[in-house]
Amino acid sequence: MNGEKNAANEITVQKPATKLARLWFRKDGVARYISHLDLMRCVWRALHRAKIPIWYTEGFNPRPFMTFALPLSLGIRGMQESVDVKMTAQIEEKALLQGLNAGLPEGIVFYAYTDPVMTPGDIRYADFSIKLRSSETPSALAQKISSALEQPQLLIEKKTKAGKKQIDIKEGLMRHSIEPQEGFIKLQLLLTAGSVQNTNPSLLLEAIQNQSQAAFTADITRLGLLNADMQPFA
Repeated sequence: MNGEKNAANEITVQKPATKLARLWFRKDGVARYISHLDLMRCVWRALHRAKIPIWYTEGFNPRPFMTFALPLSLGIRGMQESVDVKMTAQIEEKALLQGLNAGLPEGIVFYAYTDPVMTPGDIRYADFSIKLRSSETPSALAQKISSALEQPQLLIEKKTKAGKKQIDIKEGLMRHSIEPQEGFIKLQLLLTAGSVQNTNPSLLLEAIQNQSQAAFTADITRLGLLNADMQPFA
């Protein structure tokens, strides 16, 4: 009969079911100087070597599906970083982590595998711990940093697509604490982060230096990310 489909002759191609997994890792040591693009390559190669059943995009140039929550700036350590991947089969956590870590450079360590609870778009804040060292005594440096942070504004010149402009970076500072230690000061910062407003800790430190006229070096660690309710990103 014309116009009717012959169901017996139809071929149904079933695509493999996919599961979104969130892989957690630390980026420390010399690995903090690996750019985000190179990090993506490292993780992809590690997934490939470990024969992780990862799902690839369709089309002319298939690529593994990977989404990093909020990439780190170069030189910053990350203690609770994550990347979402799609897998076409279940794999036991221990085997997955061992396989991944065997193919990664020193300083990048995967430590957990969970189901995503939040989306990267839920991220609103980032928690930082920073060690500041100077030729000045920790107490003297702490006093200068504290005085700078008490100012109503912290202006910094920032490059934008439209050119350079001055911004008040203090608007992105939610809270802070300063603790003099033996040989350095420990600066804790909670900054806005994510797609709505993202505050770069290095720019904030530059603004503090300009305001306080204090010379120091900074070792920056991002401890974790939070959502609008101050709940840890999960």
